[in-house]
Amino acid sequence: MVVIAIGSVAGCGGVTRERNASGSDAGPIGGTGSGSGGISGTSGGGGVTGGRGGANGTGGSSAGGAGGTAGCPEEATNCPQGCHLMYAQQYYVPRNCLTVEGFPVGCTAITDGGGAPECFKRVRDGALYVTTQLSAFRASRAWTTCTEAERQLVKPSCGVACPDGQVQTAEGCLSCAMVHDAVARRLEEALAKMTACQTNADCACVPNATDCAGACQVAISADFIGDYASEVEAASQGYCSDPGFRSVCGYSTPRCVPCTAVCTGGRCERQASP
Repeated sequence: MVVIAIGSVAGCGGVTRERNASGSDAGPIGGTGSGSGGISGTSGGGGVTGGRGGANGTGGSSAGGAGGTAGCPEEATNCPQGCHLMYAQQYYVPRNCLTVEGFPVGCTAITDGGGAPECFKRVRDGALYVTTQLSAFRASRAWTTCTEAERQLVKPSCGVACPDGQVQTAEGCLSCAMVHDAVARRLEEALAKMTACQTNADCACVPNATDCAGACQVAISADFIGDYASEVEAASQGYCSDPGFRSVCGYSTPRCVPCTAVCTGGRCERQASP
């Protein structure tokens, strides 16, 4: 099945070098490591994949360079520390349209570089995606930009007519109560993985509102600010993107007091300010 995605791609470095013919050749672009020595050598960590040296090559450094952080898997649904999930909308061939929800498709060390939605193709299978995380996708060897013909295939989200009182979501037509339950469950599960701390300085308050409803800020580990923002955006895309959502379900925002994030028992918690 061919797919198109909106999200960010895990490009964690520069261009990969092929195995050099001699040990004097340089290592990969985008990192501080030179190519690793011979067949038994280890790859340098500066680029997306470290370059290999020749039979007598110099061992590569494990330090990542300006191109990105070594170790971010280019295709994954969970990321190691220091990497960030990339989300994308899949192109659904049978219906010739994009899925409503953005799905995680890889990991990246890049945290900026958004832009207007653009079509990218996954190299290994030709699957089409649409993403706004342009810098990450462009930096990854796992993705390439679409041809003009492929761009023409990109259509609006796969919407369907729902019964009265229901809206279209990534799970199909759901009632407003079911939508709010699904969003809350998704964000609670994400939050549970992103609150580890040792001191108050490790914690931060972040927005928790989606396009389905307003919400008070929550406390998470400062290391996961970008990841949680991506989860909130994915929840909005998956459950709140029906054009008629607000006319069916409305939109409300609770009254919130200022948030203070504190570390309690190894977990970041929201402490309401007096």
